[in-house]
Amino acid sequence: MTTDTTTRPLTELNPEELHQERQRLAYEASIGTPGAAKQLEAVEKQLGVLDRDTERAGLAVKEASRRAALQAEEQAAARRAELETQLAAELTKRAPLVARAEAAMTSLLEALAELDAVSKMAYGITSELGVPKHKLIIGERVSAWVGHRVSAIIGGPRAPRELRGSLAELLGVEIPKSVAGWRSP
Repeated sequence: MTTDTTTRPLTELNPEELHQERQRLAYEASIGTPGAAKQLEAVEKQLGVLDRDTERAGLAVKEASRRAALQAEEQAAARRAELETQLAAELTKRAPLVARAEAAMTSLLEALAELDAVSKMAYGITSELGVPKHKLIIGERVSAWVGHRVSAIIGGPRAPRELRGSLAELLGVEIPKSVAGWRSP
């Protein structure tokens, strides 16, 4: 009985064929067939090469995955650092804007308090004349108007039609063009 049943080189055999050949040669070597032990070693060596190549391919896939994850982490960290820098820059802009808004609000409140006092005085005079003009009581309307004007700027609900115009329109006041600093919205 001959031990050479394969006519193809070992490098052309797939792992299943190599295992089958190994099993056959193990039997042949056990019964003492000449040359079987040497052929068995060659098959086992080729199986080791295939196992090593398979393991290397698996290791390469793992390493590629690890590197991709590492790169994604680095990109995420860089993006986070960029966003944190942008956030810090935006936050530094807030204090001066808050101060400016506060100053403007203080000025607005002073003007509105003065307007309210003048309006109340005018209402008192119309009452003494016997024809009180309730439209001169402005507190509630001006409060709603200011709230809706602010709300429109910072994304609040849309103001009712009567509150969308200027304060002059709301109060029915004609402002001459000669008044400094006045402009219609």
